Amino acid sequence: MATLSVKNPNLLDLAKLKDPDGSITEIVEILNQTNGVLEDVSFVEGNLDTGHMHTMRTGIPSPTYTKLYGGVQPTKSTTVQVTDTCAMLEAYCEVDKRLADLSNNKEAWRFSEDSAHLEGFSAEFARGIFANDEATSPEQFTGLKPRYNALTGAANSDNVINAAGADNNNYTDIWLVGWGPRACHGIVPKGSVAGFQMRDLGEDTKVNSDGSMYQVYRTHMMWNVGLALRDWRKVVRICNVDQTTLLANSGLYTPGTGFANSTVDLTDQMHKAISRLPGTSDNNGNGERYCFYMSRDVLDSLRRQVSAKTIESSLQMENVGGTLITSYMGFPVKRVDALAESAYVYDTALS
Repeated sequence: MATLSVKNPNLLDLAKLKDPDGSITEIVEILNQTNGVLEDVSFVEGNLDTGHMHTMRTGIPSPTYTKLYGGVQPTKSTTVQVTDTCAMLEAYCEVDKRLADLSNNKEAWRFSEDSAHLEGFSAEFARGIFANDEATSPEQFTGLKPRYNALTGAANSDNVINAAGADNNNYTDIWLVGWGPRACHGIVPKGSVAGFQMRDLGEDTKVNSDGSMYQVYRTHMMWNVGLALRDWRKVVRICNVDQTTLLANSGLYTPGTGFANSTVDLTDQMHKAISRLPGTSDNNGNGERYCFYMSRDVLDSLRRQVSAKTIESSLQMENVGGTLITSYMGFPVKRVDALAESAYVYDTALS
């Protein structure tokens, strides 16, 4: 899949800057390939061993009306320092030595097994970007959902849009995320090689619960990674999207009335999300790029809704290098399977 921007370093770019012999670079490239959102995330090396401290502006000073011989009091903006921490993801891959030795290429066969674990790392980070909550699970980093958890009262409440879906077990979110050093970005610990470590521990003896033993080849993997939000204005959450109703009714559209059974109009909600971004935000500059993320069912429903309206639409689909790329009003739209997981339930706090 095409990356959002060549200007902002993603995980692979960061690894190339840190690794002179290429051993980690190949691993990180596979991580990018297994989940498209990792191609989009801009990564920044943290300024702390455990994460990144950054300063967020919370208030802008106002000028003073003055007159001749009148004075002006000095003013300043208000800021707050925020520390985002990295989480430690870890796994071991073990394969029976006899089985690996039977293959024509032991190293290639072992790496094919390791790749399944790498995909697990990728999927877990993609899920964590949206759903992780350090407050309830201290071992995690904090994702986007806990940061955008109020329709009113919080500074970023205006960037939380309620799609008013029904209270059922098939709820999801749609996210519009701006990636960049001044928006939302991934972090790895200070001095690390893209936060990822992979070590071949060689041959070892595995002991079963009954005391029997056999030889294995073992690989150890660890990824220290987190998420930082520098400017909350550049992320928008559309919450309480009812996937069940969408799948049933997205093809049933009546001009002047809308979709059947109060099915949410996805392009209308996405247009609202775009309008929430800062006035200068677009996908052509300002140091960040934007992308919509949604589950497979919501993306399918979006395409069906546009077809059902049978009118000219800002939704476009094109084949780029053999991959079907969807965009709305110039903003890429990508599928993230993690947004359909059971961790997403109807958010009564946002109803």
